[in-house]
Amino acid sequence: MGSAWFIALIASLCIFKVAVHAQDNADNRVTCPPLPAPVNGLVYTCTLNGQNVTTTGQQPVGSICELECDEGFALLGSTSRNCLEDGTWDGREGVCDVDPCLHHTCEKPRYAICISEEVDGKLKPICDCPESCPDGPVRPVCSVYGKQYDSLCQLRLYACKRRRSYPLAYKKPCIASQEPCGKEELKEFPHRLLEWFLHLREIDELQQLDPNSNIRKLDNTGREKVAKWKFDELDRKHDGLLDRRDLREFRYALMPLEHCADDFFQECYAGARTIDLERWNECLKVHDIEEAPRRMAEFFLNVVPKQSPAEDGAEEDEEA
Repeated sequence: MGSAWFIALIASLCIFKVAVHAQDNADNRVTCPPLPAPVNGLVYTCTLNGQNVTTTGQQPVGSICELECDEGFALLGSTSRNCLEDGTWDGREGVCDVDPCLHHTCEKPRYAICISEEVDGKLKPICDCPESCPDGPVRPVCSVYGKQYDSLCQLRLYACKRRRSYPLAYKKPCIASQEPCGKEELKEFPHRLLEWFLHLREIDELQQLDPNSNIRKLDNTGREKVAKWKFDELDRKHDGLLDRRDLREFRYALMPLEHCADDFFQECYAGARTIDLERWNECLKVHDIEEAPRRMAEFFLNVVPKQSPAEDGAEEDEEA
């Protein structure tokens, strides 16, 4: 009996010692310090064994953090940092500098999409065509045509394959649905667009939005004034006609935001080369607003692509 008690005591002491040792190891485990976001940038994602981990505290060994700069900036340094076994990060600290592609237009070839690369310690605008795209995490980007691609490389690859210009709208997913525009959605779209014009005019004339304004509260004359305000803004020649060039930039600014935009403009053109004010009012259904579903317009006042298609023309038949 005494022998059994003694063996149990020894076993309990061993278990306690192992537990204490494990706790000591847990308390003294090697970690990397929090990775600070660069000025004008942010820690994009941190993962461990393929799973997202927090970016605010100590990082366990094996964590991989990928950095991203704010819109208008490009990263100079390591885009990906690994937490090593000695508790340090590999690579170089990233610095977000002004993106040299902001004001650079690719000419050779013209359909290339500018990317910023580090050359001799400085960011340079590079215009070339990738031969392939590496496997990696999906980081969707949106073209000015409202088409979403899994990465900037995939968009560049597509443009080079087609040998046509497919400019980048922004390095984020498209806001517009990637599904085709339905009949009911297309019917509703002109009224949502007209209400958007109403709020754009408020910002232009009053520098603020009226939360109580609604396109349905206006009579026909009021809605005609809203439509004409935008018509005059788009009429660059001031000849009372909107040609396809007048509408080009506006049309492509809408496409990443509203998946019915392209169908709307094609229907509005109806094969014509120009649109007068009367036809513009018809397209916007100014006089039959009561048929619209009773729902507020979706506002995208602060989300506009920075680039419109190049003049060498990929406009009317985007197939992607």
